[in-house]
Amino acid sequence: MSRLAGEARVQGHQVLVLQDGEATESNLIGAIDSFRPEFIAFGGHGGPNVFTTTNLQVVLKGCTNDGILAGARVVFISCLTGRELVPKL
Repeated sequence: MSRLAGEARVQGHQVLVLQDGEATESNLIGAIDSFRPEFIAFGGHGGPNVFTTTNLQVVLKGCTNDGILAGARVVFISCLTGRELVPKL
């Protein structure tokens, strides 16, 4: 993720990195609400219908709060996330 963030900065994009204890549901959703990013790269864990971060906290769940990502290009680098969640985006 640090290479991706670094390259985005070089290209003139504003970058916000939340990792480890910063990657909570409230921080991630708050950042998306505030910044309305065009591109989001998530690194974490997940299941067929959820994306999780620190301590396996569920951050995104299909048909629950995934609409917050509308209009953004999103990449998930995580286990299983995408089988059901990503096609709904």
